[in-house]
Amino acid sequence: MLMHVLDPGRRMGTALGMAGEVPRSGFVELRQPKEHRAVGHGNLIAYLSDVWKHRRPDLVVYEAPWSVPAWFQTNRTKPFPTNADGVESGLQLEAVITGMCIRYGIRFEPVRRQTVLKFVTGSSKHGSREAGKKAVIEACIRMKLVEPGCKDDDRCDAVANFVFASSEFARKRVGDFQLFA
Repeated sequence: MLMHVLDPGRRMGTALGMAGEVPRSGFVELRQPKEHRAVGHGNLIAYLSDVWKHRRPDLVVYEAPWSVPAWFQTNRTKPFPTNADGVESGLQLEAVITGMCIRYGIRFEPVRRQTVLKFVTGSSKHGSREAGKKAVIEACIRMKLVEPGCKDDDRCDAVANFVFASSEFARKRVGDFQLFA
């Protein structure tokens, strides 16, 4: 099963490979910080079209965006949340991914960040977003899925999603899988 795994964002992590094998991984800069979100949508369409013209994956897996209610729940201590840009952008990128999958006839599955965190690190909570990202990077290095010294959290998020998806959807383990070294 060929899987294309995406961690969508302005800077999108990617992992592409056969289930059970170490994927090719990296990132794609969808847009610059000051550019309109639509630039990222167009670049995502171009990227997926280019990759899939060579060979369509059997499965596309992507990290599901936050829902608007979840964002409000997390930001409830403020009088009124003022910047939902990340949530809106995530939902728009999801729409591009799912629309492209439907257009190309490719199965797609969203995965939840907390589920993947628990699967690859042994815990769904690490105290902060930064600590969770660090734990994912360390897990990817420990499993020998990225080179030692890698600091690219977008790439490692995509690789972690790949590890989870390979196990969950293809029943194949990836890399030197151990929760604790």
